[in-house]
Amino acid sequence: WELSASTSGSTVHVVWEDSRDSLFLNTEIYYKRSIDGGLTWDAEVQLSNDPDYSGFPSIAASGSFVHVVWDDNRNVKGSIYYKRSTDEGLSWGEEIRISDDSGDSWMPCVAASDTGVHVVWHDWNDGLQGGIYYKQSTDKGITWGTDTCLINSPGEAIFPSISASGAMVHIVWFDSRLETEEIFY
Repeated sequence: WELSASTSGSTVHVVWEDSRDSLFLNTEIYYKRSIDGGLTWDAEVQLSNDPDYSGFPSIAASGSFVHVVWDDNRNVKGSIYYKRSTDEGLSWGEEIRISDDSGDSWMPCVAASDTGVHVVWHDWNDGLQGGIYYKQSTDKGITWGTDTCLINSPGEAIFPSISASGAMVHIVWFDSRLETEEIFY
């Protein structure tokens, strides 16, 4: 299944989708951390809990803040959900839906730097092939700006990835507009 990892200092954070209690149609998102650089690991924590599919998790750590996003089908179409920890993954706040559109949102990726949290995802809202959408928080995930369509490709734009350092944000994705899948920036 899908998984993601991030580090902050000597703490390693890992999230993954897991179908241990049901069929593939009801996977959930789990989290585990190591505070000693991967030598030992704390008990796993289930982050999502709904009767439908939760998948494609992504995690980013910045200082004591840990940010997790995933796509979730509880609203019939895929939506992007977010959950954060303010104490290095020891405890978790409530999940919130951060994609506002009426399309089918999936394959999210999160990055964090300083007080900024940045999320990109693939969305079927603006056309047959869909596009890449972006959303940011400037207060460590407390509030979120609006969904922004970065690219509405005439081909399929999928698997976005994001990285942030200070005020710089970089996004790459696969795009088939040239009739072959190419990497765009």
